[in-house]
Amino acid sequence: MSFSHILFDLDGTLTNPRLGIGNSLRYALGQMQIDGYSDEILSQFIGPP
Repeated sequence: MSFSHILFDLDGTLTNPRLGIGNSLRYALGQMQIDGYSDEILSQFIGPP
């Protein structure tokens, strides 16, 4: 099977990126030894301003 196009959804129009972005934030913060942020707090940094 070959593909002629690849679709990227970077703004959440087609899919909900919250889980992946939340996991990425948690990982990055953990690497800096910053822990303890809830999903509710982290979700404030995801999506349109």
